[in-house]
Amino acid sequence: MTQKILLVEDDKEIREIYQLKFKLSGYDIDVAEDGAKAMKMIKEIKPDLVLLDILLPYKDGFEILREVKNMDDVEMKSIEFVMLSNLSNDDDIQEAKKLGAIDYIVKAKNNPREIVEKVEIILKNIVDKHSL
Repeated sequence: MTQKILLVEDDKEIREIYQLKFKLSGYDIDVAEDGAKAMKMIKEIKPDLVLLDILLPYKDGFEILREVKNMDDVEMKSIEFVMLSNLSNDDDIQEAKKLGAIDYIVKAKNNPREIVEKVEIILKNIVDKHSL
């Protein structure tokens, strides 16, 4: 079964690069360009993993993470989040982890190939966790 990824990124070029990289690596990836669309898509497709930027139009990444993790729906709460941002200060990283993100990747410190590789490891860990 192919794992479903939702990439939430407002920068069109970055979104297209990552979408292509993940597709070429065999992943089923959907994209959302703002926080409002991201919430709608999370509810509709219930991805295995959301790669979530923080600075987004309409609703920021922290708001999305907080909203999903506070839902009553167990299936929604079990969706995993990795923050994918250029914000690299410790306060943002700590806030993301406190809200339930399983990882925090700084885009500027990783090229797209490295990010795909990190996400592959994260997805493997999600499968291993759910198969226990």
